[in-house]
Amino acid sequence: MDTESTTRTEPKARRIRRLWFIVWFVFGLITGYLAKEIHLEFDPCYISQAKVIATYSHMGTVKTALKMFKVANKDLPSTAEGITALVKTPSRFTKKGRFMQEDDIIDPWGTVFGYSRIVEGANPGFELWSAGPDKEHFTYDDIIYRVR
Repeated sequence: MDTESTTRTEPKARRIRRLWFIVWFVFGLITGYLAKEIHLEFDPCYISQAKVIATYSHMGTVKTALKMFKVANKDLPSTAEGITALVKTPSRFTKKGRFMQEDDIIDPWGTVFGYSRIVEGANPGFELWSAGPDKEHFTYDDIIYRVR
């Protein structure tokens, strides 16, 4: 009786496996056809735009780390201490530690972000900038992010 019941279910299992094989085969054919019809060209302009967008996003992360630094230490790093204060806390601050890794303060072009503390009124702010594609600070293509 046992052998009889397993032989009855075996053809059903095979049919299901065959059906799934056919479904995946047809899916592969359709996907292959669509991939052939859709031409994705990576224009350098689009890659550059993507890096700019990634830079703004990355600067938002650095901004958050600087705000956490300010909460922990009750002050922002000075312009002279710079953005590297997030990686290695200067001795004048009480809360030691890393707020970011070394790789996190580098823009998509491989340059360390610029940082300047802005003191206007009672609440200091800061300015972050990326050197941009030319990898030189204070040129026309810098990407600037100001926080007050």
